[in-house]
Amino acid sequence: MKRYRVLSFDFDARIHTLTLAIQEEWEEGIKEQHQQAKHSVEGGLVYAYGVQAKDAKLQNFIELGDKPFSILAFHNPFFEQLRTAFVMGAYYPALTAVCSLGERILNYLVLVLSPSYSPLA
Repeated sequence: MKRYRVLSFDFDARIHTLTLAIQEEWEEGIKEQHQQAKHSVEGGLVYAYGVQAKDAKLQNFIELGDKPFSILAFHNPFFEQLRTAFVMGAYYPALTAVCSLGERILNYLVLVLSPSYSPLA
C-alpha cells in the first residue's frame, strides 16, 4: 500500500526581492526585470496591507525577514496573523500574539512528549 506524506508549509521569498541590490555587472535586461519584480512585490504588499503609511509597512516587512520553516504546521495560520499585525504597525497585539503562540507550542510539546518520559522515583 502506498502512503503519502502531506507537508503543510509555506515559503515567502519576497523579502529577497525587496532587499537585493542591483549590481553594475548585471545585464540591462536583468536589471529591468529585477526592478519590475521589486515594483510588483511592493504593489502586492501595498494591496495586502493598505496604502496608508506604506513606507513604514514596507520597512516593517523587511525588518521581519524571512518567514521561517516550521515543524509544527498547525500554528502557521496564527504565525501569519501575528506577522500581519507587526507589518500593519500593531506592535502590542503582535507581541501578545507571539507570546501566546510560544506558550501554545510549548504546551503542545509538553502534552505530546510527556508520555515518553516517566516520572522520577
